[in-house]
Amino acid sequence: MRFLFRTLQRGNTVHDALRRKGRRVS
Repeated sequence: MRFLFRTLQRGNTVHDALRRKGRRVS
Protein backbone atom coordinates (compact mmCIF):
# COMPACT_ATOMS: atom_id res chain seq x y z
CA MET A 1 0.00 0.00 0.00
CA ARG A 2 2.78 2.40 0.92
CA PHE A 3 4.60 1.66 -2.34
CA LEU A 4 1.45 2.25 -4.35
CA PHE A 5 0.80 5.53 -2.57
CA ARG A 6 4.38 6.64 -3.14
CA THR A 7 4.17 5.76 -6.84
CA LEU A 8 0.87 7.60 -7.16
CA GLN A 9 2.27 10.67 -5.43
CA ARG A 10 5.36 10.64 -7.67
CA GLY A 11 3.21 10.29 -10.80
CA ASN A 12 0.97 13.11 -9.60
CA THR A 13 3.96 15.36 -9.01
CA VAL A 14 5.34 14.63 -12.48
CA HIS A 15 1.95 15.24 -14.06
CA ASP A 16 1.55 18.52 -12.17
CA ALA A 17 5.06 19.65 -13.20
CA LEU A 18 4.37 18.75 -16.82
CA ARG A 19 1.04 20.56 -16.74
CA ARG A 20 2.67 23.59 -15.12
CA LYS A 21 5.43 23.63 -17.74
CA GLY A 22 2.90 23.28 -20.55
CA ARG A 23 0.87 26.13 -19.10
CA ARG A 24 3.99 28.28 -18.83
CA VAL A 25 4.92 27.53 -22.45
CA SER A 26 1.38 28.37 -23.48
